[in-house]
Amino acid sequence: MFTTGQELHPSKESELKAEAEFLQCNTALSFQQKNRLEQIGATVRNGGSYIERLQLNEESERQAKNVMGKMSIEQLSDLLSFYHMMGQICSEVLERKLNGINCHTTQFVCGNITAGFPFWGNDRPEFCGNPGLELKCENDNPTININDVVYRVLEIDENGQSLRIARQDYTDGVCQPQLLNTTLDPQLFEYAPGYRNLTIIYGCTIPALLGVPALFNCLITGTGSQNGYVVYDAVGPGLCYRSIFVPVSETILASAMVNLSGLEESLKQGFQVKWKVDDTACTNCIGSKGVCGYYLLSNETTCYCPGQFIATKTCPSSPDVVPANPVFFIHFNSIETIMEIQTAELD
Repeated sequence: MFTTGQELHPSKESELKAEAEFLQCNTALSFQQKNRLEQIGATVRNGGSYIERLQLNEESERQAKNVMGKMSIEQLSDLLSFYHMMGQICSEVLERKLNGINCHTTQFVCGNITAGFPFWGNDRPEFCGNPGLELKCENDNPTININDVVYRVLEIDENGQSLRIARQDYTDGVCQPQLLNTTLDPQLFEYAPGYRNLTIIYGCTIPALLGVPALFNCLITGTGSQNGYVVYDAVGPGLCYRSIFVPVSETILASAMVNLSGLEESLKQGFQVKWKVDDTACTNCIGSKGVCGYYLLSNETTCYCPGQFIATKTCPSSPDVVPANPVFFIHFNSIETIMEIQTAELD
């Protein structure tokens, strides 16, 4: 192959031999590395495509910044609010789709308490209940936090829209109180009838209440006196250290006033409150074969329907019927669409 009738210079001849050996070796290896070379080629092509997309995105971003730079503060605020809202909606729908969550079958369960709407907590997600009605499970004991005070949930009556709760800090007696009064969120709760406030007073000197013997003795941090008393209604501590008022059933009020065991028993039995949630909207939803939930953006009761991931007011009578007042999703395929909309507004 390399014979020409003339002698080659030794250095040239060695180079040709080396090249011939390389070609023979490479020919043999090309079959072994065919797939690998194809992968390398694909990687190079994909890399080029990625760079092109990156350059396109950078150009789109530059154009978007130019358009937004011409927008007013109010327009920018509206745009930011819109995408924040879309992000929340997308997050809720995505969670339901990925986790297969159904507000009808996913109940809050803890100990002997089971709760549906308007409550949420544990495996029952927030969009299935009112944000202020979260239930937690602590050692098989359901609890709820109201105005920074933790209560044990003893009973839930969904038909009567009421629950019986007891302060958790009085579970093991009266000497480890959370020094906060018992108050309710008036937007969510109201007291049921049949209860009256008692005030538990801590850290009194002996003559503070005209020499009346203390009902109990507790060492409370911050005071040198251990004497404790109970009086009717919601009052302040007077000359004593601190006071806490708690609703008690009128049927056991007398025993709570005269002996410690009666007081502790009345606190463990708790009191009843009624929750304030729009039951009309939920009734209409259930009537249309939907399941009640809560729409966080509009802060109102909503309805989840079979086969739908978007909340509505009520469920359609037929799958082909567009639901009443649906929450529409607006999808932008590219940033250019946003710029076209905003440019049109600016013009």
